[in-house]
Amino acid sequence: MSPTHLGRTQFKSLITAADNPHASAAMVKFPTGGVIGLHVHEKETETIYCLAGEGVFTVEDREFPFSTGQIIAVPAGMEHGLRNESNEDLIILTFFTPPLS
Repeated sequence: MSPTHLGRTQFKSLITAADNPHASAAMVKFPTGGVIGLHVHEKETETIYCLAGEGVFTVEDREFPFSTGQIIAVPAGMEHGLRNESNEDLIILTFFTPPLS
């Protein structure tokens, strides 16, 4: 499956609800300046693992560094976002339970 481009940020679906009725997964690549702005998933918990690089993660009104090897779970209903302010690509795996529909 080819990646979807969100600006220059690339989103590649790895597992969909059609593959697994309990979870979905994607890989996201953020170039320098790449952003997924603040948003909320009403029904899904999103678990995010950083494969490479570093960025700034926002959950509700808190910001903190997010880098290689870190993982975070964002419960349904919490506002969150991620941006790459570094000079390297930021690559994450993101898992949704239940899956995004």
